[in-house]
Amino acid sequence: MIDIELDFDEAIILQAESVGRYIGEEEHQLDEMYLTNKNLILVSDETDIDTISLGDIKLINNSVLVKKLLSEEHGLCMQIQFVDGVEY
Repeated sequence: MIDIELDFDEAIILQAESVGRYIGEEEHQLDEMYLTNKNLILVSDETDIDTISLGDIKLINNSVLVKKLLSEEHGLCMQIQFVDGVEY
C-alpha cells in the first residue's frame, strides 16, 4: 500500500489492488485504486498517481452514471461515464 496524501476532510471508502483501467480499447494496469469521498486515486506505480475528482462523473437527475456490468471484453467491471468520456 502506497502512502497517499489526502485532504484533511477526505477519507478512503474503498481500496482495491491489481485493477485494470480501460480507456477505449487501451488497458492500463493499476497497482492500486482508492475511492475516497472526494476522488478516485489510481496508482500505476509509486511515481505515477492519477487523481480524478468525483465531480468529473456525469450526473443525470442527481444520479451518477456508474454501473457494474459483465463485459465480454473485460469481464466484471465498473463503467464510469465522465464528463469528457467513458472508462471501465
